[in-house]
Amino acid sequence: MSSPVSIADAARPERGILPVSLTNPTSATMFTDAGGSAVVTNLTGPVIPIDSDSMALPKVYQNKPFDVKCWGRFTGGTTTNLTLRVMTSATQISATDGSNTALFSSGAVAVNSVSGNWLLESELIWDVTGLKIAGIFWGWIQGSTNTAITQAVVTPFALTAAQFAANGVSFGVDAIFSATNAGNLVTLDGFDIDPL
Repeated sequence: MSSPVSIADAARPERGILPVSLTNPTSATMFTDAGGSAVVTNLTGPVIPIDSDSMALPKVYQNKPFDVKCWGRFTGGTTTNLTLRVMTSATQISATDGSNTALFSSGAVAVNSVSGNWLLESELIWDVTGLKIAGIFWGWIQGSTNTAITQAVVTPFALTAAQFAANGVSFGVDAIFSATNAGNLVTLDGFDIDPL
């Protein structure tokens, strides 16, 4: 049986897509590659039928937890807050931010004229009974006050068996600064998905 393939594997720094940066995003903006496509990580894998009445589903991730994490750096060019969100979609993540759904968020963290690093991590599961992505997340933004993002429950996201079978599960990351400044910069250095 082959291993699941993640687009994040192709997006690792040694493969040339990451890091990617956003300069002064003052509305929610997806991280994109040089061609304008959203940088995503997907759960995909070999498909098997659960029973004679069910859709074929990627066996590797059905009813099993997995870890999604993303990390990077930032510079707040002025008195401003930074918000980072991990997004999902019932199809594939779009470069158009409004076409995606926020699964979890750092919340607004003060990064007033400082530079630092950030990390968001989650443990998630999608199951054939509840048909929702659910789990917990946590992280930090090393901002003005080195803010820990307290562990919390993700917003459950409904995903039918047919959608899961057709598209797997797709994740992307967006960012927004609360105040405009040419010096505002946020970088996505890594984006990974792994079975637990």
